[in-house]
Amino acid sequence: MIRLKQVLIAGILSLFMMNSSVAQKLNKKDAQGNKQGTWIAFYDGTKNVKYRGDFINDIPVGKFIFFYENGKVKAKNTYLNKGKDSYVSMYHENGKLMSMGKYVNEQKDSVWVFLDEHGNYLSKENYKNGKRHGKCFTFYAFNPKIDQGQPNLLEVAIYIHGEKDGEYLKYYRNGKYMMQANYSTGTLEGKRTTFYSNGKKRNEVYFKHGVKNGYTINYDTNEEVVSKHFYKNGYELKGKVLEDYLQRKRDRSRMVK
Repeated sequence: MIRLKQVLIAGILSLFMMNSSVAQKLNKKDAQGNKQGTWIAFYDGTKNVKYRGDFINDIPVGKFIFFYENGKVKAKNTYLNKGKDSYVSMYHENGKLMSMGKYVNEQKDSVWVFLDEHGNYLSKENYKNGKRHGKCFTFYAFNPKIDQGQPNLLEVAIYIHGEKDGEYLKYYRNGKYMMQANYSTGTLEGKRTTFYSNGKKRNEVYFKHGVKNGYTINYDTNEEVVSKHFYKNGYELKGKVLEDYLQRKRDRSRMVK
């Protein structure tokens, strides 16, 4: 019996010394105040882990895991290139993926995806130097109880250095077009067409540098013309002013021919 107690005491002391040794290796700073080695950070005033990972000269390296205060995983980051680049995945509290992508020079880059707490896509976006760049997709929120079999694409847009540039498409929940338009460096350019949910045209508006320029035509649900207006640089022309302007255009056209 005495022998058993001695063994138990020795085991407890050994375990305590081991834990003390591990603890002594955590959360270390060098003489310059830089974090070195493995760090485990806690939420203020609690023993709940906020993150754990390794540092070299105050720079995160390799895999880091971040936690919600309730202990569930919040994010996983893998750092490269002296902490400037990283692969990132973030999670909802229910464990489902929230977003995933990478940073280059600490800015979003390449393809990023964003998802809701059910695992359905909210958007899929391309980035360059921290700005949307390329084709980006946005989706309707999806409820599996009521949205089974329905298309959930909301819009498709092309971005150049953070500005919409090119064809823009927006959809109704039934998959039919809501809008077709074109952008140039973030402003509407050319014809923008909107539609009723039955697929019939609702209106056509012409733009130049983001302001109405040309005819605006409105339709009813049978695609019959309801009204027609003409704009020049954002201002509507009516009556004699409009007649004179259109006549000048016709005259210039005949001269060119």
